Amino acid sequence: MKILLVKPVGDKYSQITGPDLGFGYLAAHLKRAGHEVEVLDSILLNLSYEDFGWEILRRGPDVVGFKAFTKDVRSTLNCARIVKGIDKGIITIVGGPHPSGSPKKTLEYLDACDYAFQGEAESALPMFLSVLERGWKDLSIVPGLVWREGGEIRVNPARFETDLDSLGLPDWEVVGLEHYLFPYSIRVKGPYIPVMTSR
Repeated sequence: MKILLVKPVGDKYSQITGPDLGFGYLAAHLKRAGHEVEVLDSILLNLSYEDFGWEILRRGPDVVGFKAFTKDVRSTLNCARIVKGIDKGIITIVGGPHPSGSPKKTLEYLDACDYAFQGEAESALPMFLSVLERGWKDLSIVPGLVWREGGEIRVNPARFETDLDSLGLPDWEVVGLEHYLFPYSIRVKGPYIPVMTSR
């Protein structure tokens, strides 16, 4: 499947962006599972909603996965509605801090998102895509998945990886480090990467 990982269109509070470590890990695991992966950083590209729609048309993804902090929820809704307006068959998923903290309310609000994930998704997202590809109906086996069934929103228990070495290394090529320059110091030139010291 063709997967597009998206930072939604920004607002006046979204002036600074950087290479996304979470996208790097997700991209590595998705590629290992045989998927084609791209990253669209709407903040970096300074996209309007119209621009975002053209990017969806140009890239033609099967799945769009949004990363949402609380400040991004309204923008994620707008972007997901644009995706569905272009092609209702594109699967829309939201993950990140906001759905992890409030999974049911997130999916209630984001009416154009088909699914959400709470917690870690490096292993769970490839598993979920495999379930979809095989046409299995039992979504309860996917850790951390938030989904609609019979008018209700169901939340599967999240599973957290205790052996962080098993996650491997992020795929920085997909993230595109060359597009990010360190924003805080004129002494640092060229691309940079974030470091996470705990999880």
